Amino acid sequence: MKSKLIILVLIIFSISLVSAGDQSLMFNYNFANSTLIEKTVDFSSVLFKINTDQDASCKYGTTQGSSYQSLDGVFDLSSGKFHEKSFTELGDGIYHYYIKCSTSSFNITEPPELAILLRVNSLVTAQIALSETIPLKPGKKELTLVTSKVVPQQPSLTYSFDSLIYNNLPLFGSGTIWKGYLLIPKNLQDAVVSFKFSANDLEGRQGTQIKGNSIFIIDNLKPATISYVNAIGKLGEIELDWHDIEEDVDVYNIYRYTSPNVDYTDFISTSKGNNFIDKSVEKGKTYYYRIAGEDIAGNIADLSKEVYATVLRENFSSSTTSSQLSQSLIGKVENFVTEINSLVSEIDLVRSNLESKNKDDRDLFTDLGLLKEGDLAKSELISLKNEADKLKMQDLTEDELNKKIDGLRLKLSVSKKKVPDTLSVLERSSRQEVLSDENILEAIFSINSSLTEKESSNALKETKNFLSQKSIAINSNFFLAEIIYLDGSRRDMAIVKRTISGEVERMDKSYFVESVSKDVAESASQIKFKAGGGYEILKEDPVLSFGSDTKVIIYYVEDSLDISDLENTKMTFVKLPSIEPSSKITGYSIYQGDSLRYGGLILGVLVILTLLIYFIKLRKRKLSVRALDLKSKISNLNSHLDKGDLASAKELYSSLRLNYASLGVKERSLFKKEMDELRLLIVSGDIKKAIDSLEESFDNTLYHKLIQVYSTLPNNLKNEFKDKVELLKIKYGGVET
Repeated sequence: MKSKLIILVLIIFSISLVSAGDQSLMFNYNFANSTLIEKTVDFSSVLFKINTDQDASCKYGTTQGSSYQSLDGVFDLSSGKFHEKSFTELGDGIYHYYIKCSTSSFNITEPPELAILLRVNSLVTAQIALSETIPLKPGKKELTLVTSKVVPQQPSLTYSFDSLIYNNLPLFGSGTIWKGYLLIPKNLQDAVVSFKFSANDLEGRQGTQIKGNSIFIIDNLKPATISYVNAIGKLGEIELDWHDIEEDVDVYNIYRYTSPNVDYTDFISTSKGNNFIDKSVEKGKTYYYRIAGEDIAGNIADLSKEVYATVLRENFSSSTTSSQLSQSLIGKVENFVTEINSLVSEIDLVRSNLESKNKDDRDLFTDLGLLKEGDLAKSELISLKNEADKLKMQDLTEDELNKKIDGLRLKLSVSKKKVPDTLSVLERSSRQEVLSDENILEAIFSINSSLTEKESSNALKETKNFLSQKSIAINSNFFLAEIIYLDGSRRDMAIVKRTISGEVERMDKSYFVESVSKDVAESASQIKFKAGGGYEILKEDPVLSFGSDTKVIIYYVEDSLDISDLENTKMTFVKLPSIEPSSKITGYSIYQGDSLRYGGLILGVLVILTLLIYFIKLRKRKLSVRALDLKSKISNLNSHLDKGDLASAKELYSSLRLNYASLGVKERSLFKKEMDELRLLIVSGDIKKAIDSLEESFDNTLYHKLIQVYSTLPNNLKNEFKDKVELLKIKYGGVET
């Protein structure tokens, strides 16, 4: 099959050579007079053929009027009356060549000059590159076609797998770079793909030449499956031999595992011949093998049938105990016990190797509970070994013993998956958290989004004073790591470790707040905590809070991330003041629903008038960038309210409060009244939604929340909802809390 493929390639290549045009120019040299000849060609490589009517030796140069002796251009062939010189890779342009031919080596008389003015205006050509090296495999391949000149329209490119029928290959791009996709069918075995090209340049002239490869070999034919394989166990080794009639095999791959169902992942070695001696084995242990041939193109045959053999033990003798298990079967139990002991030794080696690691890596291994996982697996293995030893005391047939050992081997495999072998830290970084006003305010509103501007300012002030008194510092370490288990499985981990210092005990209304970037986790359920696990979810974004006595927080997500994603997480500290009940509106959201516009007519008119007055005042003042941003957001919020989009207005209001809190005292005074009125409108919308919902069906939590917020409203707003609230009290028994 491979020889047929080579013949096909040669045939296609020969056809392309035959179709190539003549690129030579013929000139007659005049010994009597100097002459000038002008030629124009549309190809970049040209062969000059000079004919002389006398035997002569010719040379050339690129400077007019040079003497014969000074010319340094030598012809490829210059003998007798026929002379040749080739020029290649000529770019578009004008070239001057000056040729002199001498009939005598003495050069008594300076020979005349043949001046050739060559204009090169080559046709457009193309080069093809594929995303995969040859020989090609089935599947989609990206193709890049580069033209030698700018082409105004999409070039034509066709392909064929048999050099008879050519199919169009769509291209996209512009100028000189064009791309497309070639789909090689899976059922195509040994073949070639050939291309034809055409494109017009800016002058409308068509070029069809493909420079470089225009033919690519496809090899998808796997070698035949090996039908005969034999394995013999000997002292300290296992000998394998097989028979194969395939001619195209370059090497044989050996696959081995310590349990049945060997697959391609169990590769151990190669062999150029039809035999292999496996010396990397343990005495008394059984090994399973499969063989597959591989050709020079990398095609791998299907795996052979599975064979197995047990390595012979040195000085093995029958047991003299009163075991009920047949002496011939005790060796199988011992083999399995050897497997268990081997895994226990691997676990001990993991712990031993850990001691050679640096302290940070050892601590991380322990912090993630990986050492404990290994210890638990070791305990399971000791119990498994005891179960295996008990089999020696049972009167079992070989089939019964095999089934019991298979069951125990399954447990062994599960235990192996639990043992971490290595923890590789791929990237790490560290920093001390910046406990800025902005971060603290953001955390304050995450805990209680209903605080007024005065309450949030007091909370910020009290937090900063507390931080200063207690010398609180948060040191953060970020790790991208990979854990490899003894069974070869891998886990990617992105880890955050916060270490908190300072004299802080557990106190009410004091929290450490962790904000996790959505690039790290979409929700809190994706985060796994190994320390500092006593947390409360503030938002599913996620934002979480921890008690003030927390000293270490360690969490991770099982994902492959960038270190910058972890660095976008942040932690700060918040201490909220005790807030006494007042007649002010709390601003708690009592109903979370979709957009529905509601605002009292009087309040709406009041807000519009207020905005007009403050707009005039603000135009007379030079505002800071933050103030201008706040002004823009206020306008957007009112737009949402006008459209009845209460949900968007509430979301924007949370962001707007952060902007407002960051302003200076003077600028805050400009916006204070607007902020209060906007909050009234949003609370009014919430109350209206709650009333509408309760009129349809009773919700105990919503009802008591409504009554609580209603009691704090100012009288003018309370009167607006009085009738409906009183009806609800009558309907639901007048219960108040």
